[in-house]
Amino acid sequence: MKRVAILLVIAAAVTGVTAGQALGNGGTAPVYRYSGHDCADGATDPYDQVGHVTMNETHARVVGTVELDHVAANASFPITLIQNHPCTSMFVGHLRTDSHGNGTMSFSAPVSQGAYEAFIVTSHDNHPFASGLVFISP
Repeated sequence: MKRVAILLVIAAAVTGVTAGQALGNGGTAPVYRYSGHDCADGATDPYDQVGHVTMNETHARVVGTVELDHVAANASFPITLIQNHPCTSMFVGHLRTDSHGNGTMSFSAPVSQGAYEAFIVTSHDNHPFASGLVFISP
């Protein structure tokens, strides 16, 4: 019984830390293959993770890094940043992958007025990719 109580306390602490991180300034979200998106939720099909995006808001700019792993080799992925509330989108660059299908790209873009969440979308050969939401402003 004592072990169960300790496990419940640990689980509550981890849940509280995770919730606190989600409400902070910046974070990391997975990028999913074959996922559509909508402005309120980011990726709508959160399966088959192929990377991640890390973003935060610094001096009225969204600063981020996108990493894709084991996707199309020697390919170019156009990265679009979407900020919501209201929904705005902006092309921020091309991520280029190596012969193993891995690539990383950093970007910086102005924060849209009123936006506090953001995600990225891209595609390759008409296959959509989208990330989950990142809270960029508290």
